[in-house]
Amino acid sequence: MPAVWAVSSIGVGSDRLHDRVLVVAEESVDDDDTDELAGTVRILLTRGQVRAFIDRADEVVSGGRPPCQWCGQPLNAGRPCP
Repeated sequence: MPAVWAVSSIGVGSDRLHDRVLVVAEESVDDDDTDELAGTVRILLTRGQVRAFIDRADEVVSGGRPPCQWCGQPLNAGRPCP
């Protein structure tokens, strides 16, 4: 699925009154397009949702990236294949 918008910054905080973790993501906007306002998303997560996210992130990261079929280096490593 293609990204709807790119994130420029992410902040994490806590809502102690409601026992939630707050995640705020702000959209990256080109400096050339001053008419466009950056989007913002605020997400409140329960402790269980945060734990599930961490468990899934650990699983994905530990799986690594598949190797390139030509050079054997990880795919999409930010460099062209030699």
